[in-house]
Amino acid sequence: MNLLFQMLYEGSGASSRLSAYLTDEELAPLWVLKQLRLSAFHDVEHGDDREIVNKQLTIADAFRDLIRKPFPVSEEEYRVLQVRLLNSLIRMLELVRSRLSQGGSQGL
Repeated sequence: MNLLFQMLYEGSGASSRLSAYLTDEELAPLWVLKQLRLSAFHDVEHGDDREIVNKQLTIADAFRDLIRKPFPVSEEEYRVLQVRLLNSLIRMLELVRSRLSQGGSQGL
């Protein structure tokens, strides 16, 4: 997850080169990945109570997008989560490739 995030988000200049080709909605898989990474690699208990609750709700929404639950609890749910996340990122990257083939490679 961390390497995917580094490659897709950080490697594209905090997604700026991707957002030149895709809308915020089309980048939704990247935002989900960002929230899942936040959950896995950061202390979400940092900040005031409102910030903590907002982070937890945003992370739960990312899980709901993929597995319809606020958090995976079983091995099967983790497998489904991984497959759905990867499939959504593949579709997003295919859309980038399509847009690049239509308009050149400026910006990436």
